[in-house]
Amino acid sequence: MARLLVIISILILAAKANANSQQLDIIAINYPPYIDEKLPNYGESYQLIERAFSGTQININANFLSAARALKEVNTQNWCASFHPPIPATPDHTLVITKQELVKLRLHRLLEANEFVGDELDGKVVAQLRMIAPKGVTKSFVEQGAELFLVESLPQAVSLLLKSRVDYIYGDTAAVEFAADNMNLSSALIQPSMKTYREFPVGLWFNNQCDISKNAIKILEAQGFPSKTFTKSTDKVNLKPGAQANGPFSFY
Repeated sequence: MARLLVIISILILAAKANANSQQLDIIAINYPPYIDEKLPNYGESYQLIERAFSGTQININANFLSAARALKEVNTQNWCASFHPPIPATPDHTLVITKQELVKLRLHRLLEANEFVGDELDGKVVAQLRMIAPKGVTKSFVEQGAELFLVESLPQAVSLLLKSRVDYIYGDTAAVEFAADNMNLSSALIQPSMKTYREFPVGLWFNNQCDISKNAIKILEAQGFPSKTFTKSTDKVNLKPGAQANGPFSFY
């Protein structure tokens, strides 16, 4: 009888815990090495978030979408959290920064003996992810005489570079090198430009209109993750001093 009462008590406590738990659905895109549905535990960015919510009343769930679909989703109000940034960010959004190092967008070519500044664009074909809007930097590439070649993934861009169908890849150096290494091509053969065109933080975006967002943000902030809010619509992020570095960062 006593054992039965213990079992019933455990079941009641478990039921109460489940009743109080909330599910946070996260829009995710395949962008290795940070996050990818084929990586163990979905990659380093997802693992950080998963550990942060472990032992809390929030359970997370990744919903992987194409970059185009993810961008379409975050431009509505029908989402709570996303690894893909809303463009532009508005006062309805909060960014919780999960990685101190900035993502650096550069041009990349096959290794040559001479240094690669990255400002020789006239007549060049530049592969870039379709998710990067043709404005800002990429618009300036076209204005300088380059042709854009839109790709769905960085492995596709690396393959085109090897076949000499494009001259450069515009993207995040860590992600380009990861793609090359996973194609059995040494990343040492990929030469990034000396010039960095854009820098931006890796983090999890929240829609402040979602009921669960406020609690989720508080949990992450309590564990030392810095957050950024916005006073006006922008495609640039001014981070708090000490969060990473001073200055604006653009998504393009």
